[in-house]
Amino acid sequence: MPGESGKKLFVGPRFRRIRQQLGLSQTQIAEGLGISPSYINLIERNQRPVTAQILLRLAETYDLDLRDLATADEDRFFAELNEIFSDPLFRQIDLPKQELRDLAELCPGVTHALQRLY
Repeated sequence: MPGESGKKLFVGPRFRRIRQQLGLSQTQIAEGLGISPSYINLIERNQRPVTAQILLRLAETYDLDLRDLATADEDRFFAELNEIFSDPLFRQIDLPKQELRDLAELCPGVTHALQRLY
């Protein structure tokens, strides 16, 4: 399809979680991927997209399944947060959907804790 190959993939928080699960610093993962630590920092802050080449290198170097970068968890967390904040208890709080999406992506632990409380 035209234009599909030009789609940019911003997966910074998920990339950071994977790096942390591997127990690596930004410098260490940068060395393993053959890129600069500053570029890793930009990726993790969603200031730069992740290229297909970097994703393939990540999967090969660290024996990862690229599905770990999929958005399924974030979508589920967003749905849970949306349900929680739809409760009449929170009627007075004007919380934009994008903030819920950001929370689901950036802070899955907080989302899980809120879901447990709810």
